[in-house]
Amino acid sequence: STQSTWDFIQNMSRPISGSKGTSKPGTTGAGTGTGTSATGASRTAKTATKAPAKQSNPESKTEAKSTAREAFIKKLQICMNTYNYADESTDAKGKAERLTAINDLQSILSDQKTVISNVIPNLEGVMDMIEKNIFRPLPNKKKSPGLGMSETGIEQEEQVDPSWPHLQGVYEFFLQLILNEAADVKGMKGFITPQFIQGFLELFDSEENYERDYLKNILHKLYAKLVPRRKMIRKAINDSFFDPYPRKSQIQWGC
Repeated sequence: STQSTWDFIQNMSRPISGSKGTSKPGTTGAGTGTGTSATGASRTAKTATKAPAKQSNPESKTEAKSTAREAFIKKLQICMNTYNYADESTDAKGKAERLTAINDLQSILSDQKTVISNVIPNLEGVMDMIEKNIFRPLPNKKKSPGLGMSETGIEQEEQVDPSWPHLQGVYEFFLQLILNEAADVKGMKGFITPQFIQGFLELFDSEENYERDYLKNILHKLYAKLVPRRKMIRKAINDSFFDPYPRKSQIQWGC
């Protein structure tokens, strides 16, 4: 009985052939070495199959900036084209292209990087475009003959300047440019001269209500931003109010 119990204990302590967690002497090292080499080979293969990192090309970036700058200058030149807006049947393609260019210029001001890289370096061209558009002979609107509102009780329909839809975008662009932080005082003040302010004040003779609203807002923003030009702006306004020789066609509109 004692012998059989001892044999049973010895049998239980012997490793079972083919069981998990056991291996023959010498096989563990071989297996581990094989796994390690396989893993290393796998890592090497993955490293080899990785796509090479893209290297930035300074020449392509410079070329892209140059192209964007040229496109911006071309839009300015398109906006300088003048047409006969009283006749809708002429130059329809050119007028449509000009409106598209003005809308594109307004969109550019929403991208600060583009403003810094394209608008500010070409600020002289920008101001030339603005001046060529807004400084113009104002149209003389003739009221239609007939009874006035006081006699009929019906207000006559106000005539709209046919060129205003093509000018409004320029005024909006000018207003947003003044509000832009990139257009600093140092860069702007060189273009706001006494001649500019004098011509700007004369535009208040316009009979277009929306134009006078833009003129008022832009003048306020210029006065608030360009501190070195405030004295000059005040003097120009005083001179326009106390002009001893007013123009015969001058009409004092509310501003």
